[in-house]
Amino acid sequence: MKNAGQVAVAMCAGARDVLRPGVSEYEVALAIIESGTRKAAELLAKDQSGSNAYYSPLAHDLQILQTGHDMHMVHKRASIKEIKW
Repeated sequence: MKNAGQVAVAMCAGARDVLRPGVSEYEVALAIIESGTRKAAELLAKDQSGSNAYYSPLAHDLQILQTGHDMHMVHKRASIKEIKW
């Protein structure tokens, strides 16, 4: 669970680092996926013994992300809509 928490924190940091007006929702989602994957790979590299050798660091699945007038929509996927504020 500690490693999962570290991956989650890295994903949040990845989003924070790219959030700004003009960036598309999908670009934020890509940054989230990349940050999580890189952190997971870093953690997996520390121990490749046993079943760890079979784990993938890929943090995939569709990111749930909505901005602006769509914020009320549950489980809306990231779109090409640009972030404004």
